[in-house]
Amino acid sequence: LIYKLNKYPQKGINTLNDFYTKHIEKNEYYNVEITKSSDKKTYKDIIYRKHDLMNIGIKDMPKFYEAFKSLCDMYTELDKENQDYQDCANCSKKSNEFVVSFEKLNEDPNITGNRSYRKILYTLSTDYDDFKNYFAEKCSGYSDIPTLSAIKTPLILLIARKLIPVLLAFAIPIFLGIAYKFVVSFEKLNEDPNITGNRSYRKILYTLSTDYDDFKNYFAEKCSGYSDIPTLSAIKTPLILLIARKLIP
Repeated sequence: LIYKLNKYPQKGINTLNDFYTKHIEKNEYYNVEITKSSDKKTYKDIIYRKHDLMNIGIKDMPKFYEAFKSLCDMYTELDKENQDYQDCANCSKKSNEFVVSFEKLNEDPNITGNRSYRKILYTLSTDYDDFKNYFAEKCSGYSDIPTLSAIKTPLILLIARKLIPVLLAFAIPIFLGIAYKFVVSFEKLNEDPNITGNRSYRKILYTLSTDYDDFKNYFAEKCSGYSDIPTLSAIKTPLILLIARKLIP
């Protein structure tokens, strides 16, 4: 899809999320259940599971192309019929190309500093580790395959990890005050039927709720002596949906 969007650019579409909003979000076709899906998923359900990757820039995705291509080529070499030693050597060469591509991405702060792009790096790293195990199984006499370096942590996160434990002792009352203000704002949104009755707005509420739960876990880890952090109520189901669930078996 990104290849097509790069080849045939559309005005106002710079990320996958832009494409989703314009062509998929309100398209009823994507609400149809997939016939071969055992859990009655729709295409939108599958897409939304990868929603955290939707903000990837269309212009940026080609940066990952060489790494993915090398990974595919490596598996192609190993899956040949009548595989011989030369295939293992070719595969090792391809793995070096992959590592060069990966390390180039890993050195780019615009990649490692972006949450969505870091997820792609973790995926590439995990897939490469799986490949190394497969290579060891198929080419037992060949050990010349490189190792990836760890994915780099952005400087801002390193600084935050150093400062937060020190600041927490002074900042706990501030954190609690912010948490209470957040809960009040959230509950106000949750009481608004125009918010809870709109699918897009409900998704934002779910995101806020999930992020707040992550914060609570982090707070509990860092401030084990404090238990008075407020809890969010469940996101309210619109009346029309409650009625529909009663009427539609």
